Amino acid sequence: MSKKRTTTEQPIEDGNDLDQLRNILYGNQARATEQRLTDLEVRIETVQRDLSDDINQRAASLANSASTQLTDVQQKLTDQLNQTAVDFNQRLDKQIKDIQKSLADFRAEARQRDNDLRQEMLTLGAMLDKQKAGRTELGELLVQLGQQLQENAASTPTETKE
Repeated sequence: MSKKRTTTEQPIEDGNDLDQLRNILYGNQARATEQRLTDLEVRIETVQRDLSDDINQRAASLANSASTQLTDVQQKLTDQLNQTAVDFNQRLDKQIKDIQKSLADFRAEARQRDNDLRQEMLTLGAMLDKQKAGRTELGELLVQLGQQLQENAASTPTETKE
């Protein structure tokens, strides 16, 4: 019986011995592997943080660059728009001055024609006074004068009042 007991007790000690033997044989290697895995995890975390920081820095730099370029383009477009407005206003002012000059020239010409016709009427009236013409001659003279007035009016547009 004592052999049976020893055999039953023996596996329990053999189990501990087996663990101890395994620990002796592979313990250092397992600890070294665990340490290497821990070191690799730390390095991976460090590299991951570094990459994340680098990506964030590059994204911020890209955003700043895009913002600067956008501001530059916006300023250029604003300058071009302002220059176009200035050019347009200058051309508009020149056209207004040209139209005003043409209108003034037309008014002066119309006044001169009006004065010429008045003078001609006065001359004809004085001539009629001297000649003491009859009604028929006076009528014909007035018809001719009316025709001349209509021809002059047709050849020049009427003056507009401001």
